[in-house]
Amino acid sequence: MAGLKQLPSSVKNALIIIGFIIVGILCYYLASVISPFLISLVIAYVLNPLVRGLVSKKVPRPWAVLLVFVLTTLVTTLFVVPLAISIIGEAGAMFNKLSGLKVDQLTDNLKETSTNLFNKTESVPYLNEYLQEFTEGDKIRQLAANAVVIIKDTTITGFKRLIGFVGSAFTGMVNMILIPVLVFYILLDMDAIYDSFKMLLPPNIRRRTLVIIAKIDRQLHSLLRGQLIVNSVFAVLMTLGLWLSGLNFFLFLGPLSGIANFIPY
Repeated sequence: MAGLKQLPSSVKNALIIIGFIIVGILCYYLASVISPFLISLVIAYVLNPLVRGLVSKKVPRPWAVLLVFVLTTLVTTLFVVPLAISIIGEAGAMFNKLSGLKVDQLTDNLKETSTNLFNKTESVPYLNEYLQEFTEGDKIRQLAANAVVIIKDTTITGFKRLIGFVGSAFTGMVNMILIPVLVFYILLDMDAIYDSFKMLLPPNIRRRTLVIIAKIDRQLHSLLRGQLIVNSVFAVLMTLGLWLSGLNFFLFLGPLSGIANFIPY
């Protein structure tokens, strides 16, 4: 340890970068092994404020963890799992419909729509000229057809990769059992793990580092809680709006919009 302290700053920075690269490579090749543990840690981190709230009301931590775990399991079983099955079913139906999409028919419908609009806007010179070029130009229609094909293929590929990435962590009976067990024991020992982590920090920077970590923890919990509420409300409203509009696949597109609304953050 004393030898490391005497190293130049450039060497220390190089060692840190090499360490991050090695960790990144290990995470990439061991993703299938790490993903259940990472998902369990995230779930435990989200549920830990509920446990702390019960502990602050003089409930012993093991009983608080058990209560939160049982309530979460009931909500997941009664609401989340049936909804997820319905969403996956609608996603499969939408993928099949997109795969069988006839581009020629779509471009003909586009031409018919633009022609009707052209006939209704004869009194507007500049707009009328633009629409005339649009309705009569085969090149423009071909570009539109190519754009539709690209969007269709990209959408199908992206959705399949997203579902495959999320589902890979939950495939197999081992992971289905392992993740709830990990969440339970991480919640049970999360404060003890944090106390052990504090002892790993050097004494000269421990207090300042813990203050920064506490601020980050408060802000991150506030962000997650706020975004979860906002995006859930947004997904429900979007689902209701699509359903009232009579559009197909509303049960898939509504929750997907709520998830996508979180992506920029």
